[in-house]
Amino acid sequence: MTLPYSTFNTRQHMVSYSDDDSLPIGHTAYASWHISDETLDKLSNELLRKLHMLSPEQARQISAQGCMLRQKLLESPAALFATHRLGEAELQNSQAITQWFSQLPIDNRGQIYMSWGDNHVIITEWNVFLALWDNLYYPNDTIDLFDSSLSWAIMFGPREEVIFARK
Repeated sequence: MTLPYSTFNTRQHMVSYSDDDSLPIGHTAYASWHISDETLDKLSNELLRKLHMLSPEQARQISAQGCMLRQKLLESPAALFATHRLGEAELQNSQAITQWFSQLPIDNRGQIYMSWGDNHVIITEWNVFLALWDNLYYPNDTIDLFDSSLSWAIMFGPREEVIFARK
């Protein structure tokens, strides 16, 4: 299996990983407890093929980077760029939140890491996240999204809000 990301220059990656270090999300234990079978069945195979879970070892390294970035950005009020509530009413209108995400200054085809901070990390592209975010997020989740530049992050939770911050 060849990941679409293996063609990237390895210097762009925060940690090195190979095709053997990830699995399509549909083949992971994470999918079975976080994404319902009904939701998985509804998602297109094309999009699912673009969601890859890193191995636990690689995920630990990426999660640590995400946690440090979250802490650094939240300690700097100047870094907080935009905040959006994710209460029950807002989650009923996921299109409005998707629109908000799409206006953020993030490369649409850029590779991102989506970390739950518990050694579960997905690698995907920003445009795939935009299409699937409401299938991957649950209220009270704490999730960090960032790229290898570590110059920005989207931070979900722990309260029902999402924050975009950049250095």
